[in-house]
Amino acid sequence: MKGRSEQGQKQAEYGFIHAVKVRLGPTFSVYPIDPYPMRSLLVASILALSGGTLVAQWNPNTAVNTPVATGTTDDLEAITGPSGRTYVVMFQPTTSGYSPRLQVLNGQGVPRLGTNGMQFNTTTSMSTYTVTWDMRLDAQEHVYIGFTGTGNTDAVVHRLDSTGNHVWSPSGVALGQGYDVKLLPLANGDVMTGWIDANGGGAKLRKIAANGSFAWPAAVTVPSPTGTGQVNIGEMLEYSNGDVLVIYYVRASFGPSALPYAQRYTAAGVGVWPQPKALTNGWYVYSNRRFPLTQRGDTAYFGMAAASGLDLQCKVQRINPLGGLPWGVNGKEFSTLANMYERNLTLGIAPDDDYLYVAAEVTPTSQGQMGTMIQKLHLRNGAMPWGATGRTVFNISSRDQSPQGKLGFVDSKPVFVYSDGFNNGGTPVRLLAAFLDTAGALVDTIPMATYAASKGRVHLSGTTGFDVTAVWSEDRGNGSLAFAHRINRTPCPAVLAGADWGSSLDSAWLWFTGLGADSLFWTLGDGSSASSLPTDTLQHAYAGNASYTAWVYAYRDCGSVDSASVNVVISGIGLDERPTQSLVISPNPSRGSIVQRSHELGRAEVINAHGRIVSARSSWPAGEAWVIPNEVPNGWYIIRSGTLAERILIQR
Repeated sequence: MKGRSEQGQKQAEYGFIHAVKVRLGPTFSVYPIDPYPMRSLLVASILALSGGTLVAQWNPNTAVNTPVATGTTDDLEAITGPSGRTYVVMFQPTTSGYSPRLQVLNGQGVPRLGTNGMQFNTTTSMSTYTVTWDMRLDAQEHVYIGFTGTGNTDAVVHRLDSTGNHVWSPSGVALGQGYDVKLLPLANGDVMTGWIDANGGGAKLRKIAANGSFAWPAAVTVPSPTGTGQVNIGEMLEYSNGDVLVIYYVRASFGPSALPYAQRYTAAGVGVWPQPKALTNGWYVYSNRRFPLTQRGDTAYFGMAAASGLDLQCKVQRINPLGGLPWGVNGKEFSTLANMYERNLTLGIAPDDDYLYVAAEVTPTSQGQMGTMIQKLHLRNGAMPWGATGRTVFNISSRDQSPQGKLGFVDSKPVFVYSDGFNNGGTPVRLLAAFLDTAGALVDTIPMATYAASKGRVHLSGTTGFDVTAVWSEDRGNGSLAFAHRINRTPCPAVLAGADWGSSLDSAWLWFTGLGADSLFWTLGDGSSASSLPTDTLQHAYAGNASYTAWVYAYRDCGSVDSASVNVVISGIGLDERPTQSLVISPNPSRGSIVQRSHELGRAEVINAHGRIVSARSSWPAGEAWVIPNEVPNGWYIIRSGTLAERILIQR
């Protein structure tokens, strides 16, 4: 392959190559390493920019989206923090190698570090390829970036604040020559780092203090439990006392297949458990892949796509603080469906919930089509309320509707970004967000990226409140560019239905007493129906004396609906057939004092919705105020004098 040195070839064989720039005259293509050979993912994905101008806010047009930078990018990672800001790290190709750059989109989608982000490292030599690297965000939204300079294999770590300022040296903290840098920001401001010594010294751990100095005098070597095999640092998490759980992989041979292990290290870098914990019994993972690791308190949950022979399954392992594996030597199997491979899992714990949700791409053993399934496990006992097979979200098909990136939560319910279309790196696909309920049912899908191009490096960067943000790369004819999109999935507030009534002779007045409705639909109990607004009084004439059950259906425009019934009693037909006229009463609504403008009236009554007289007077001259007693509660009433009637609302 052109543009790759001998050293680069060696790194690729070890599974470190992340992106390669292939010189083809003035153009290039970018290919990620894919451990699943059945699926070639050409990384080429971004929105075409018009004249190189950035949109200064979240663009609701899913065929346009929000550009992240004007320069092309071969590789990227993105995280959205609690503030709503989205941090994007990119490796942009140059004439001599790569430029590592950071962009920050504020909560409104406005780029804060210029139209092309900022180059955060100018000293580490970069060649025409990148190797696996890491990006993390701490609680204060400091950005940590660990990568390897492919010009000299120097491994460095940067710490920048939320505005792009260097907290440490602009050249970063040098780890030495190494590959596959992994990071874990700690609660006290320190950061744990892991990497592979490029000079054959094995896998290393070393803590960097908050001020950029090393907290340990020397790096700690992570030993192979078998004494043989190369060790790759995988994922890490922090315990409540400052200890760190390290997931690492021991390769069985020269290739990327490895067995996963776990060890707990003290804040000083000393192994706690006498022996590391084997997380499978003969099931191998790819050592150059990222796998999800999460926690509830000091209990860890690790998900992995593992292979045994020709079988490929997703498994979830629970790791107790003392090193116990209560879910068995191989953890919980994602699904027991036969003749199916499971890959690319993502998992997360719903806030205020006792369950772990796991989503994975599934494919038949022929591997020509993809779909998505989801599983739910109780955090303590591993019980699966959906059964051992899980739930299907998208059927296996050539549309390749499969998760891209991590699992998130909106309103404590699972959400993930998925591709729609055969995602082979060249065929146009769409990106959509899938929203599920706690029963695993697909509630809604919302498009996020619909331009007719392939999509790569897809990240669900985060969910903040009811916002869902995704970042990806896409080639729309002017090179692979980075784009972002945000949607809001605020739940539709509930609507409360209620109704009341009054009647005179053959006519009934019905009005809405509920809350939150935008429109109403009535069924009146005699085969008739009508629509109205919540502020309307509905008048209806019935054909006979009887009790009628009327229903009101209250709708909110965003989708909520509720209904309520009321029994309307008509008993005045045949008593007086003179047409009922309306009184002219103001103000309406009233604070308790009303005036009639009709003419001199005799006896006048205030009648509540149940037909009871709650106030009356023997006469009511036109223009004279009638103060309704304070003991008459707020609500709708009928003012009646003889055959004249009018509905009013009292609101004190």
